Amino acid sequence: MKKITLIILSFFVLGGLLKYETNSLHAENGNQSSESKESFYKKGKLLYDQKKYSEAFPFLERAAKMGHSDAQMHLGKMYYNGWGVKHNHKLAEEWHKKAAAQGNKESIEKLKKFNNHALNKPGPCGPVYDGKAELNKAAPDFTLPSDEGNSYVLSENLGKNLLLVFYPGDNTPVCTAQLCDYRDGLQEFKNLGIDVIGISHNDIKSHREFKKKYNLPFTLLSDTQYCAAEKYNAAGLLGMKRAIFLIDKNGIIRFKHEEFLSIFRMKRSDLLAAVKLLG
Repeated sequence: MKKITLIILSFFVLGGLLKYETNSLHAENGNQSSESKESFYKKGKLLYDQKKYSEAFPFLERAAKMGHSDAQMHLGKMYYNGWGVKHNHKLAEEWHKKAAAQGNKESIEKLKKFNNHALNKPGPCGPVYDGKAELNKAAPDFTLPSDEGNSYVLSENLGKNLLLVFYPGDNTPVCTAQLCDYRDGLQEFKNLGIDVIGISHNDIKSHREFKKKYNLPFTLLSDTQYCAAEKYNAAGLLGMKRAIFLIDKNGIIRFKHEEFLSIFRMKRSDLLAAVKLLG
């Protein structure tokens, strides 16, 4: 009987020790996780404050994925403004939502402004959620730098028909052929009351050289952050896609054409024929 009692007591003691050690281990791991999360955030925040966004990103992302609300908030800012990462409205909102769920006041305020379609400090793409380009719907607004040295605001140029021509890049064979084709038919576009606007990811310097080299008589806009391209479904995995949108005088998209492969292009004759059918 004594042996049985001793065995039972031994099991209780051993069980208690194991439970204690397990709880201690969990607590230790939890502290290490918390310390690591804070450590990643501090390293990232230091680089962020120095505006070294590309270097800050991996630290802040690690801390954000571990649940650090301030890191999540800063990632939201980086994705919205295109700081160190490619500008992405959707990811900006997602990270702010995660931070807001933990009570982060700054992210809560940002989300309120997102929902109101305006930010006090707009990023490179202007207001966040003004929709995607759809046929027979209002054209999403955008502001982009022009080769003419000014900012081109779509909404400020309504009142005339606008042909937005998204193309992959300056001085590439198919793009050059396409824009030169439209150049040669400029008078035909003018007769229909259409202004041609070229848009690619190239910077202003590249646009000016390209325009001068081929004597292109229309405005070229620089969309380095893919701001307009994202709204007009012209941002692809490999860069800018080839797409055309005709916006009427009232700002309504009347025609759109998107190439599945950028090695193809819509010829001027086919484009003009399609536009004339609209009446």
